[in-house]
Amino acid sequence: MPSPFLTSLRSQCCFVVGLLLGVGNVAVAAPPASRSEGGPAQTVERWVLVKEQEWRQPPLKSVTPRMIDDLVAKELRESAPAALTTDERFIRRVSLDLTGQLPAPSDVTVFIASREADKRKALIDRLLESDAYARHWARFWRDVVSARITNRRSMGLTRSFEEWLFEQLRAGANWSEITRSILTAEGELQFTLNTPTSKNGALFFLVAHDGDEAEERAAETSRVFMGIQIQCAQCHDHHTEKWTRNQFHEFAAYFARIKFEQLFIDKKLSGVQLVTLADREHRMATLADPDKFTLIQPRFIDGQSPGVKLGDRERRQALADAVVDDKNHWFAAAYVNRVWGELMGRPFYRHVDDLGPLKEVIFPEVLTTLTRSFQGTNHDIKAMFRLILNTDAYQRQTVRANHAPFAAASTTRLRADVVWDSLVHVLGKVEIGARFHTGSGVRFSGSFLEGKFRAEFDFDPSLDPEDVKGTIPQALFLMNNPILSKHIQAAKASMLVGLLKECPDNSDAINKLYMLALARRPSERELKRCLAHVAETGVRAEGFEDLLWALINSTEFQRKR
Repeated sequence: MPSPFLTSLRSQCCFVVGLLLGVGNVAVAAPPASRSEGGPAQTVERWVLVKEQEWRQPPLKSVTPRMIDDLVAKELRESAPAALTTDERFIRRVSLDLTGQLPAPSDVTVFIASREADKRKALIDRLLESDAYARHWARFWRDVVSARITNRRSMGLTRSFEEWLFEQLRAGANWSEITRSILTAEGELQFTLNTPTSKNGALFFLVAHDGDEAEERAAETSRVFMGIQIQCAQCHDHHTEKWTRNQFHEFAAYFARIKFEQLFIDKKLSGVQLVTLADREHRMATLADPDKFTLIQPRFIDGQSPGVKLGDRERRQALADAVVDDKNHWFAAAYVNRVWGELMGRPFYRHVDDLGPLKEVIFPEVLTTLTRSFQGTNHDIKAMFRLILNTDAYQRQTVRANHAPFAAASTTRLRADVVWDSLVHVLGKVEIGARFHTGSGVRFSGSFLEGKFRAEFDFDPSLDPEDVKGTIPQALFLMNNPILSKHIQAAKASMLVGLLKECPDNSDAINKLYMLALARRPSERELKRCLAHVAETGVRAEGFEDLLWALINSTEFQRKR
């Protein structure tokens, strides 16, 4: 184990090396400039409102990537879009987007060498059929939901929620089926800290909130599944939207008859169960006198009532029906807007979960066409991914200058799960583990390092991409964390030894290291500087350890480009 002084000294050395390599600054820095050629001219963004009838104008059927590209080109007008990205860049980008994992160096080599005309389409299809795809997007939606929970004691249930989502996505469930299962969930959900299970994991969404349970469930249902921040009307009519206070509480009334209770085994918390209260109704405090209340019956945001004298199960089934119905275009639009934003680096709306009739959008015809296509495929998740990923709009290069929306690829920070998996991909499986206690006395098992890493690098996936920035503590964690440093030493004794033995020529070894860490070959300039650094160290293994350290601390390693 190196001393703190040596660790700090090496960190400073690697910081300088990272700058020399030209792969981007350390993680706290701004996104590096791309090496792509040229770029589109910057244009003024056109923000417009989408009228109600415009949502219904595109045909209710699946469309082709070419149709989407034609609509994007129509919006760009005189702005020339960037050229398509290279095969090398594409395989890394689409692998991270679909699976959250870096492609294996051998896969990159084979993909680049292939002369098949539809090899990008075939790669997308192959990745969509992998378990890694289902796992990655299960984690994504787990984070979308868990980032806003108020019942922190339910965090131990997120693993069951993730496992349930994983099984749904692997089985090819569509988005309306997944949503319906979540909104109508019943029964018990057990803590499974050591052996995650999917059993009734859909219940997590409903038990993740305490306090004003009906109000919070209504707010999150609206935000996650319709992209509407209706909770802003909880205390007064919305100032910038059409939603009224009465509408919010009518929506909350769908959840009036449920609450959760904790389960215990031998006086230890073991899980939660959803309890139905047959006669409870939602009450809205009157503005004139907060001590007086009005009983509120359920009613959807379009004004439709599910009927009277319904039990809890029938109420929530009616809510699920109304949410996923094609007449409610917000359901499909919210999914399209969020997935497009995740893949393209920015959504159509200013904020990924703040849609509404009075919210402006960019490229409205693209949004409405994608929304109708999603509805036309019965909310087929994989079909939507195939549609977006096969467009030229998705497959464009990044550029140096600011560019018109969707005229070039945007760089975005990778989520904590993805960066961690990338570290494991490069360094090998992290075997350094420990059991530790939380403040509440709950014991968790597994990698203590992984838990610390996720706590440091996690962010809410609903944040605007420009608000997700690297921090100094994150940079110091990668450079100076003693446990990670110990693992780097272990990697030196295994992965690097094998790589250097396999590649006696330094140029070949550098190429392989770049392919492993960044899924690309070094530029001539980078190769020259790497060779010079290895020569200057005088000890080949130490020189390559510095290169490895610099690559995993580079901005490029932690970003999608």
